[in-house]
Amino acid sequence: MTDRETLFEELEEVRERGVSFECGEYKTGMQTISSPILDDTGQVLGGLSVLGPAHRLKEPEVEAELQDKLLSSVNIIELNYNAR
Repeated sequence: MTDRETLFEELEEVRERGVSFECGEYKTGMQTISSPILDDTGQVLGGLSVLGPAHRLKEPEVEAELQDKLLSSVNIIELNYNAR
């Protein structure tokens, strides 16, 4: 991505979805789905991601299921962290 406006649009979409997708940019043939872990003030504490072969993670039902499970796991971590 080399266009600033395109980058900002993509970042806004990531914020709205709560996850980002990376396919082959880091390692050819691999895909990553990632999400930040936030405290109750919105500060980033870390992140959680799922990495696997792109040909399997790009299947729509697999991608959707992993996205749901990732966001559920992040939610549990955030709730436990913020409840302490």
